[in-house]
Amino acid sequence: MDEEKKIGSEYETSIEIKFMCDFVELKDNLKKTVDYVTVSKVVNDEMKKSCNLLETVIYRIGNKMLNIDDKISSVTVEIKKMNPPIVGDAQFVSVKEEFKR
Repeated sequence: MDEEKKIGSEYETSIEIKFMCDFVELKDNLKKTVDYVTVSKVVNDEMKKSCNLLETVIYRIGNKMLNIDDKISSVTVEIKKMNPPIVGDAQFVSVKEEFKR
C-alpha cells in the first residue's frame, strides 16, 4: 500500500539453513561452517530494498543464500509482516518458502 511505503512496516525474518557437514569433522573450526555474519548481511540488505510483495524479497534472499556457501543444501526463508492493515485481528501475515540446491 502507498501509505505503508511512506511510513514503513515492521517485519520479522526467519532463516533456516541446512548444510552438509560431518559435525565431528568441524572440530570447533569456524571456517568449516556457514558464515552467519554473511547470512545476516544478505537478509538486512534485501529487506532494505523496496518492493511490493513479500514473495519477491523471499525469492531474492533464498537464492542469494544458496550462493553464500557450497555447503548449504537448502534454506527456508519466512518473512512475517507484523500488524498488517487488514480487516480482523491479525498479529501478522507471513510467507515462507524453501529453496534447495
